[in-house]
Amino acid sequence: MEKFIKVKKDIIELNRQLIQWKQILLQLLNKMVKKLHKTFEVIGQRVSIIDPTNRDREGILQESKEYQTTAEGVLRPALDFIEPRYNPNPELEEIARGLNPRERVDPRNPILSLHFGIDHLKLDYNGKEGINHIFKGELVYMKGGFINDGNQEIYEIYREALRSAGFDVR
Repeated sequence: MEKFIKVKKDIIELNRQLIQWKQILLQLLNKMVKKLHKTFEVIGQRVSIIDPTNRDREGILQESKEYQTTAEGVLRPALDFIEPRYNPNPELEEIARGLNPRERVDPRNPILSLHFGIDHLKLDYNGKEGINHIFKGELVYMKGGFINDGNQEIYEIYREALRSAGFDVR
């Protein structure tokens, strides 16, 4: 009988420990999911992407009009990353003129580097520094391009969002 009581107490203790481990694992999983999907929470806010495979970038995230992703089993718009490029080099100036060449309206305005359909799972949220949300990881995207403010029909889509995030766009 004593052995039976001791075994029963051991089983109860193991169950208690198992429940504690389960709670710890669920908390860690919740933190990881929140970190992964933080990209969707900072749409329209100023972000910095620290990319070890390329250069660091600063811009805003927007919901994509072209691409979709599955987040937590639910189909939703993917994200686009819009990066204002101030003081671009001559090659970038030329590329940003587009196929139907358009000259810049205001040379103080940035050229926009557009990254459509980014893979948000490659970006880890690392907190906030000042006004910027910081992500570390590789910026992987489906399609990209550059435009200047002479391409007004496209530039206007992003002008107000960039202004409200604190970028100097006229």
